[in-house]
Amino acid sequence: MYRQIVRRSFVIAALLAFCVTMAVAQDATVKVRVSPPEAYIFVDGQPVAHRSQTITVTPGEHTIGVYNYGYVPKVTVLTLAPGSNPEIVARLEAVPGAVNGPWGRIQIEGNVNDKAAVFINGIKPEYFVGHVDEMNNETMATQKLVLPVGTYDLLIVNPKETQPFFTDKIEVKNNERLVVNVDHKTHVYHNWSKAGHKSSRERFQTGPNTASIAVAPVTASFTVDKIDVKCGEPVQLSWTSTEAVETTIAASPVVEVPAAGQRTDNPLKTTTYTFQAKGPGGIVTQTATVHVDPTVQTALAASPTEVHYRKIDDKVIDPGTTNLTWTADNAHAANLDPLGTVAVNGQKAVPAAPKKTDLGTVDEMATYTLKATNNCGGMDKSLAAVHITGTIEPLPVVLLTSLFFPTAYPTEKNPEVGLLTSQRELLEQAVTGYKKFLEYDPDTKLKIIANADVRATDDYNMALSERRGKIIKDALISMGVDAAKIEILAQGETQQLDKAAVANLEQINETNRPVTSALVLAYNRRADLVMIPTAKPEQQSKQVFPKGTKDATLLQSGTVFGLRTIQKASAVVGEASGAGQQ
Repeated sequence: MYRQIVRRSFVIAALLAFCVTMAVAQDATVKVRVSPPEAYIFVDGQPVAHRSQTITVTPGEHTIGVYNYGYVPKVTVLTLAPGSNPEIVARLEAVPGAVNGPWGRIQIEGNVNDKAAVFINGIKPEYFVGHVDEMNNETMATQKLVLPVGTYDLLIVNPKETQPFFTDKIEVKNNERLVVNVDHKTHVYHNWSKAGHKSSRERFQTGPNTASIAVAPVTASFTVDKIDVKCGEPVQLSWTSTEAVETTIAASPVVEVPAAGQRTDNPLKTTTYTFQAKGPGGIVTQTATVHVDPTVQTALAASPTEVHYRKIDDKVIDPGTTNLTWTADNAHAANLDPLGTVAVNGQKAVPAAPKKTDLGTVDEMATYTLKATNNCGGMDKSLAAVHITGTIEPLPVVLLTSLFFPTAYPTEKNPEVGLLTSQRELLEQAVTGYKKFLEYDPDTKLKIIANADVRATDDYNMALSERRGKIIKDALISMGVDAAKIEILAQGETQQLDKAAVANLEQINETNRPVTSALVLAYNRRADLVMIPTAKPEQQSKQVFPKGTKDATLLQSGTVFGLRTIQKASAVVGEASGAGQQ
């Protein structure tokens, strides 16, 4: 029984030893050797140990920082393996330059761990100024923390803890020694007679049982290049600082910035920029206010203010254009009604757009409204009015009527004779309408389709129809029609109207004459006019033989009349020559 108990005890002890060994093996250790010897070791931003130490952490990535006020910290990010790791040697370099007053002294007393880390104005490692043992004695050894005159947050953190166990708001007075009692949180001031013995102090000094930490004051300057701007106009911010751990600019939101630099902002309202430089040597705050003018000023003008508008059928002949010119000062967007979105400054030729759409006279006012805004909430409007007068007209009516010729005219000897007075009047009537139509469609052309009756050879009749087309073209040109817009198609006797076709035309035209052979021949001694627009259907002349005119007998007769007779009926004076026979 005794042996079993001993055996069991041995097994249990072995298991416990194994567990302890495994637990130790799971940790990572690293020796951190520091210089100066009073330096403090931080692990992942947390104060851990004073002086050179072997520290124990969980394996993995860690940030190892060594800090001592008055020295440039050394921070290393490394991955620590389980067990022992290579030694870290941190030899810090002193920050050059001494510290000048005015200043006061801080002394910490009470029941407090003398290795506890002391911070001023924040608990980031950069706010660390030393440990309690460097600032807690006055009698046997001088240990002091010297701060510039001002108000500070005092924070004390025990080793390996993340939050301060003691915080206090302290006021440092010129040439005064402030004793802070941690137990009772009391402040007692004593005259520090030795304060003025030195005009400057080293940042960090140690000796046998002595320590002196002189914290440099934070300085800062902050300016803006202009204090009065328009909406969104850029403003350049400039700043410098010394001895600051954190520098920020607050408008909305607060942003961290480098210790010195410049940046451009585009304020949309009156803004006060607050620059703050914060460090263990104090908090310096400077402000600058930029006044933003949100006022938008617009101007809109129309030239001319009286315009003429003309529309024929579906086509605007005279758009009644006015030129709009506008400006919008201190604006980011503009709308010109009824045009829509426009640039904030500009000009545009604008055709009239009357509300009236039916036929008749136009007489109304068109109003244009410019509205401009900016990103600062500013808005302004301007108006311009234009008086529109004019007409909306129907499509011109062109009275096209076929033209008829007496037998055998024009002749080869007298090609200029043969267009009788009644037919010329019909042609003038057609030209009057055609010229009006050209206002609607300037590219409209005229085609002359000339014919002859069957009482001659094909060649004779073809030449005769060509002369008939030519005499009509010459008449058109004399009436002001562009020759380039006239085309002749001579058909000779190839396209004859028979008796039935003539009878049908007589019925359509309501002339109701007996359809004789002479009338059929007369119908075929004609020239048809065709108007050819570019955007409308072709329009062909009405084929109606004249009735009741003075020269109707000459036109209908199958006889070849003498030249003087035809000249007289044509109102053409010229030397007579015998007309050829058909």
